[in-house]
Amino acid sequence: RVGLGISSDRVTLGAGPDPVTLRADDAGWSPLHWVYYGAAQTEALSCEGESVYLIGGVNSAGQATMYFAKYAKSVTMLVQGDSLTKSMSQYLIDQIAATPNITVQPHTSVIEAKGGTQLEALVLQNSATGVTETVPAQSLFIFKGL
Repeated sequence: RVGLGISSDRVTLGAGPDPVTLRADDAGWSPLHWVYYGAAQTEALSCEGESVYLIGGVNSAGQATMYFAKYAKSVTMLVQGDSLTKSMSQYLIDQIAATPNITVQPHTSVIEAKGGTQLEALVLQNSATGVTETVPAQSLFIFKGL
């Protein structure tokens, strides 16, 4: 990776049928610095006390969400569909529902990531209502197509 440079105002991560596109803000950041495709246990340890966001509603996202919840202040699952029932095992859905620092946001996509050398905020859009909101965030993990 040393010496590799990428300049872009938009990054698309193609995974499964619905690619994820993140748009750069005017600060000149590269979203590749703070976007993770999948996650290992080591990332969960490094997110202690943070607000963590995960894109995806498949089993791997649910398993990671449960693990992140042990360390993070909050974990928010961003799901494009209306619920987890079509894409996740019921035992994980039950565990997620019973964990107080986990929130599931259906019909929600990331439309922009903001920050300098670190992720500072995400702009989320609800596809059912069209409403957008900006939320503070330190980490973004993508579990689309895993």
